[in-house]
Amino acid sequence: MQIALHKRQSDCFTSTATEILYGGAAGGGKSHAMRIIAIFYALSVSNIQIYLFRRLSEDLKKNHLDGSSGFTSLLAEYIESGFCRINASTAQIIFKNGSKINLCHCQYDKDVIKYQGVEINLLLIDELTHFSEYIYKFLRSRVRLGGLVIPKNLKQSLPKIICSSNPGGVGHEFVKSYFIENKEPMKLYRMTKEDGGMLRQFIPAKLSDNPTMTENDPLYAEKLLGLGGALAKAMLEGDWDAIEGAYFDDFDATKHIVDYVNIPHDWFKIRAFDWGYSKPFCVLWGAVSDGSLVNCGGIKRSFPRGAIIIYREFYGCTGKANEGLKIGSAEIAKTIKDLQMGEKMDDMRADPAIFDVSSGQSIANQFEAQNIGWLPADNKRVAGWQQIRARLTGNEDGQPLLYITKNCKNLLRTLPTMQYDNSKPEDLNTDMEDHACFIAGTMVDTDKGKIAIEELDPNLHKILAGNEWTNDYYPSLTKTKTKTIKLTFENGVVVICTPKHKILDNTDAWRYAKDFNNQLALWNQKLLATQFKDTKVKIIIFVAIIFKKMALDFIGWFGKMQMVKSLKTVIFITKIKTKQIINYLILNVCGSLNTQKNTTMKSKKKQVEKILKRHKNLPKNILQRKLVKAKVNFAEIIAKPVRCVSVEDWNEQAVYCLFEPKTNSFTIEGGLIVHNCDTLRYLCMTKPIMPAEIKKPMTLQDSINKELEIQKLIDKIKEENKLLTKRKR
Repeated sequence: MQIALHKRQSDCFTSTATEILYGGAAGGGKSHAMRIIAIFYALSVSNIQIYLFRRLSEDLKKNHLDGSSGFTSLLAEYIESGFCRINASTAQIIFKNGSKINLCHCQYDKDVIKYQGVEINLLLIDELTHFSEYIYKFLRSRVRLGGLVIPKNLKQSLPKIICSSNPGGVGHEFVKSYFIENKEPMKLYRMTKEDGGMLRQFIPAKLSDNPTMTENDPLYAEKLLGLGGALAKAMLEGDWDAIEGAYFDDFDATKHIVDYVNIPHDWFKIRAFDWGYSKPFCVLWGAVSDGSLVNCGGIKRSFPRGAIIIYREFYGCTGKANEGLKIGSAEIAKTIKDLQMGEKMDDMRADPAIFDVSSGQSIANQFEAQNIGWLPADNKRVAGWQQIRARLTGNEDGQPLLYITKNCKNLLRTLPTMQYDNSKPEDLNTDMEDHACFIAGTMVDTDKGKIAIEELDPNLHKILAGNEWTNDYYPSLTKTKTKTIKLTFENGVVVICTPKHKILDNTDAWRYAKDFNNQLALWNQKLLATQFKDTKVKIIIFVAIIFKKMALDFIGWFGKMQMVKSLKTVIFITKIKTKQIINYLILNVCGSLNTQKNTTMKSKKKQVEKILKRHKNLPKNILQRKLVKAKVNFAEIIAKPVRCVSVEDWNEQAVYCLFEPKTNSFTIEGGLIVHNCDTLRYLCMTKPIMPAEIKKPMTLQDSINKELEIQKLIDKIKEENKLLTKRKR
């Protein structure tokens, strides 16, 4: 077999490094080099175990088996001679000398368990940024030699890891921090034991490094340019600072970063706060420009009227990724006061979660005790993101309406790296925020059946929110790496989520996942009812749902003991809702009639009228009342709340969530009811601007409506400021 490699491919092939990222531009010949390296070691080292990974199984065939430079073509002479064979069913290339090239995929973090016991002598990962940091570290831990006998000339080169990748994707941030940041290309770095202990190297790849590509497709570069913006730059130049799918792709350091601004005392000032304890917290200070000249880095300049200048930050982080200082509200409040030095604030907004009093005194109350007041921020996620984007884009003259001073280093570090992708929600990265989320592979209940949370698309799937199917929701990857816990329920369902994800318990109260051990979860009974084909069973469950709701309402009104003593009163409540019960009965009878042949609408109507007549005096009929009670008891057996039998710490990994604006809830795993899942967003929502729209003449009515809206907003701010003043007193 003759091997022909270009210069940069040869650098990768001959490198003495044992942990390599060969990455950068598209079309650099990275995948071809990996196949050549795999074949070389398979032929040179008997019994070697080579593992080649892509995230998706279908990509293995398309990218590595098929085509003129795929394994099938490259190994044609060996396959023909019988020295090797490709086993499609096991996804292996098996050589006569005992060597194997295993073609593997690992779509979700939970899939790594398949490789727990394997011994990997040579690990090849194609498109590393498509994987999470957790998957990479787990696979790296499987790399070892064991009893493999290595030829003398190759002893220093094994075991080895070679990864290829373009910039962008869910793993962009960790790949950049591992291989790119503070490291010179081509230089070897011995890593610490805590970081794997291998000899690490970054080999940059550019389109110009692969003349074969440009010879075969002279217009390939133009095709990449056609992608436009940061994506074109990342794909064509291998620029790791030009992020694929950057959510705030309008962020431009030359426009949005300014020297320290001497803020005039009469500018409208805002303070915003995103709470965190084990995760970082963030306090930002912003001022709204009135258009006047100010001192900016020793130079007089003006900012557009209405623009927000972020001029100070207090970021609670240990220095490690996503790790908070774990300090209390009193200490945070003291630092805020020290930083402000008596500076008057006109508006103070915080994450609405700090006003939660379910666990006793709220965090907001604790701050208030230290004379630091907050008001709940507008927590609409998507609207908040749009406000930031609109301000970055700026006004009609192209001037930004959001500026950040150089001293806000953490905001400047995190803002440009946030990502999204219209077709793949997993490409959104909001690590600035503290979310409640689920791991990839968590099955969300949709109108199309159970769909993995990271594959949800509002254009294709409706989720169950309350009792309605809706596509008014926003899925996203909320953290690329965070602590998770594992909940196991008595029905066999396993849920892996963040500790503070809220789940509905059997008392209709929201409870944190971390506090769910030995607790009963309220599985969505209506959804459960739809899983039964028997119409009678459906009716029983629906009646039980109505009865249970009324009973719970009664408990709320009069207390549990009174409920036990006053069964007659409960039956009276049932009487009030009799019509609703009958409607369910009719609905289900109509459903069963639809399955019968030769049933006309006239005959359906007659049967419905008979039901109405028969049930006219239902509450007065003792036998019928007993029947309702019997149905409830039977339904409780079928739709019984499910106990969580264990809660245990799990690993750190990427997590996803949905934002459903109406009920703030959705269901997973066949009916488990869970809650939905931000400092700059809060601050921008304090002074919202309208997104750019096509201008059209304003009618008189439009003008009146606009004035009314403005007046309502002014009145609201006045009321909130009054409330805050009272609290301070």
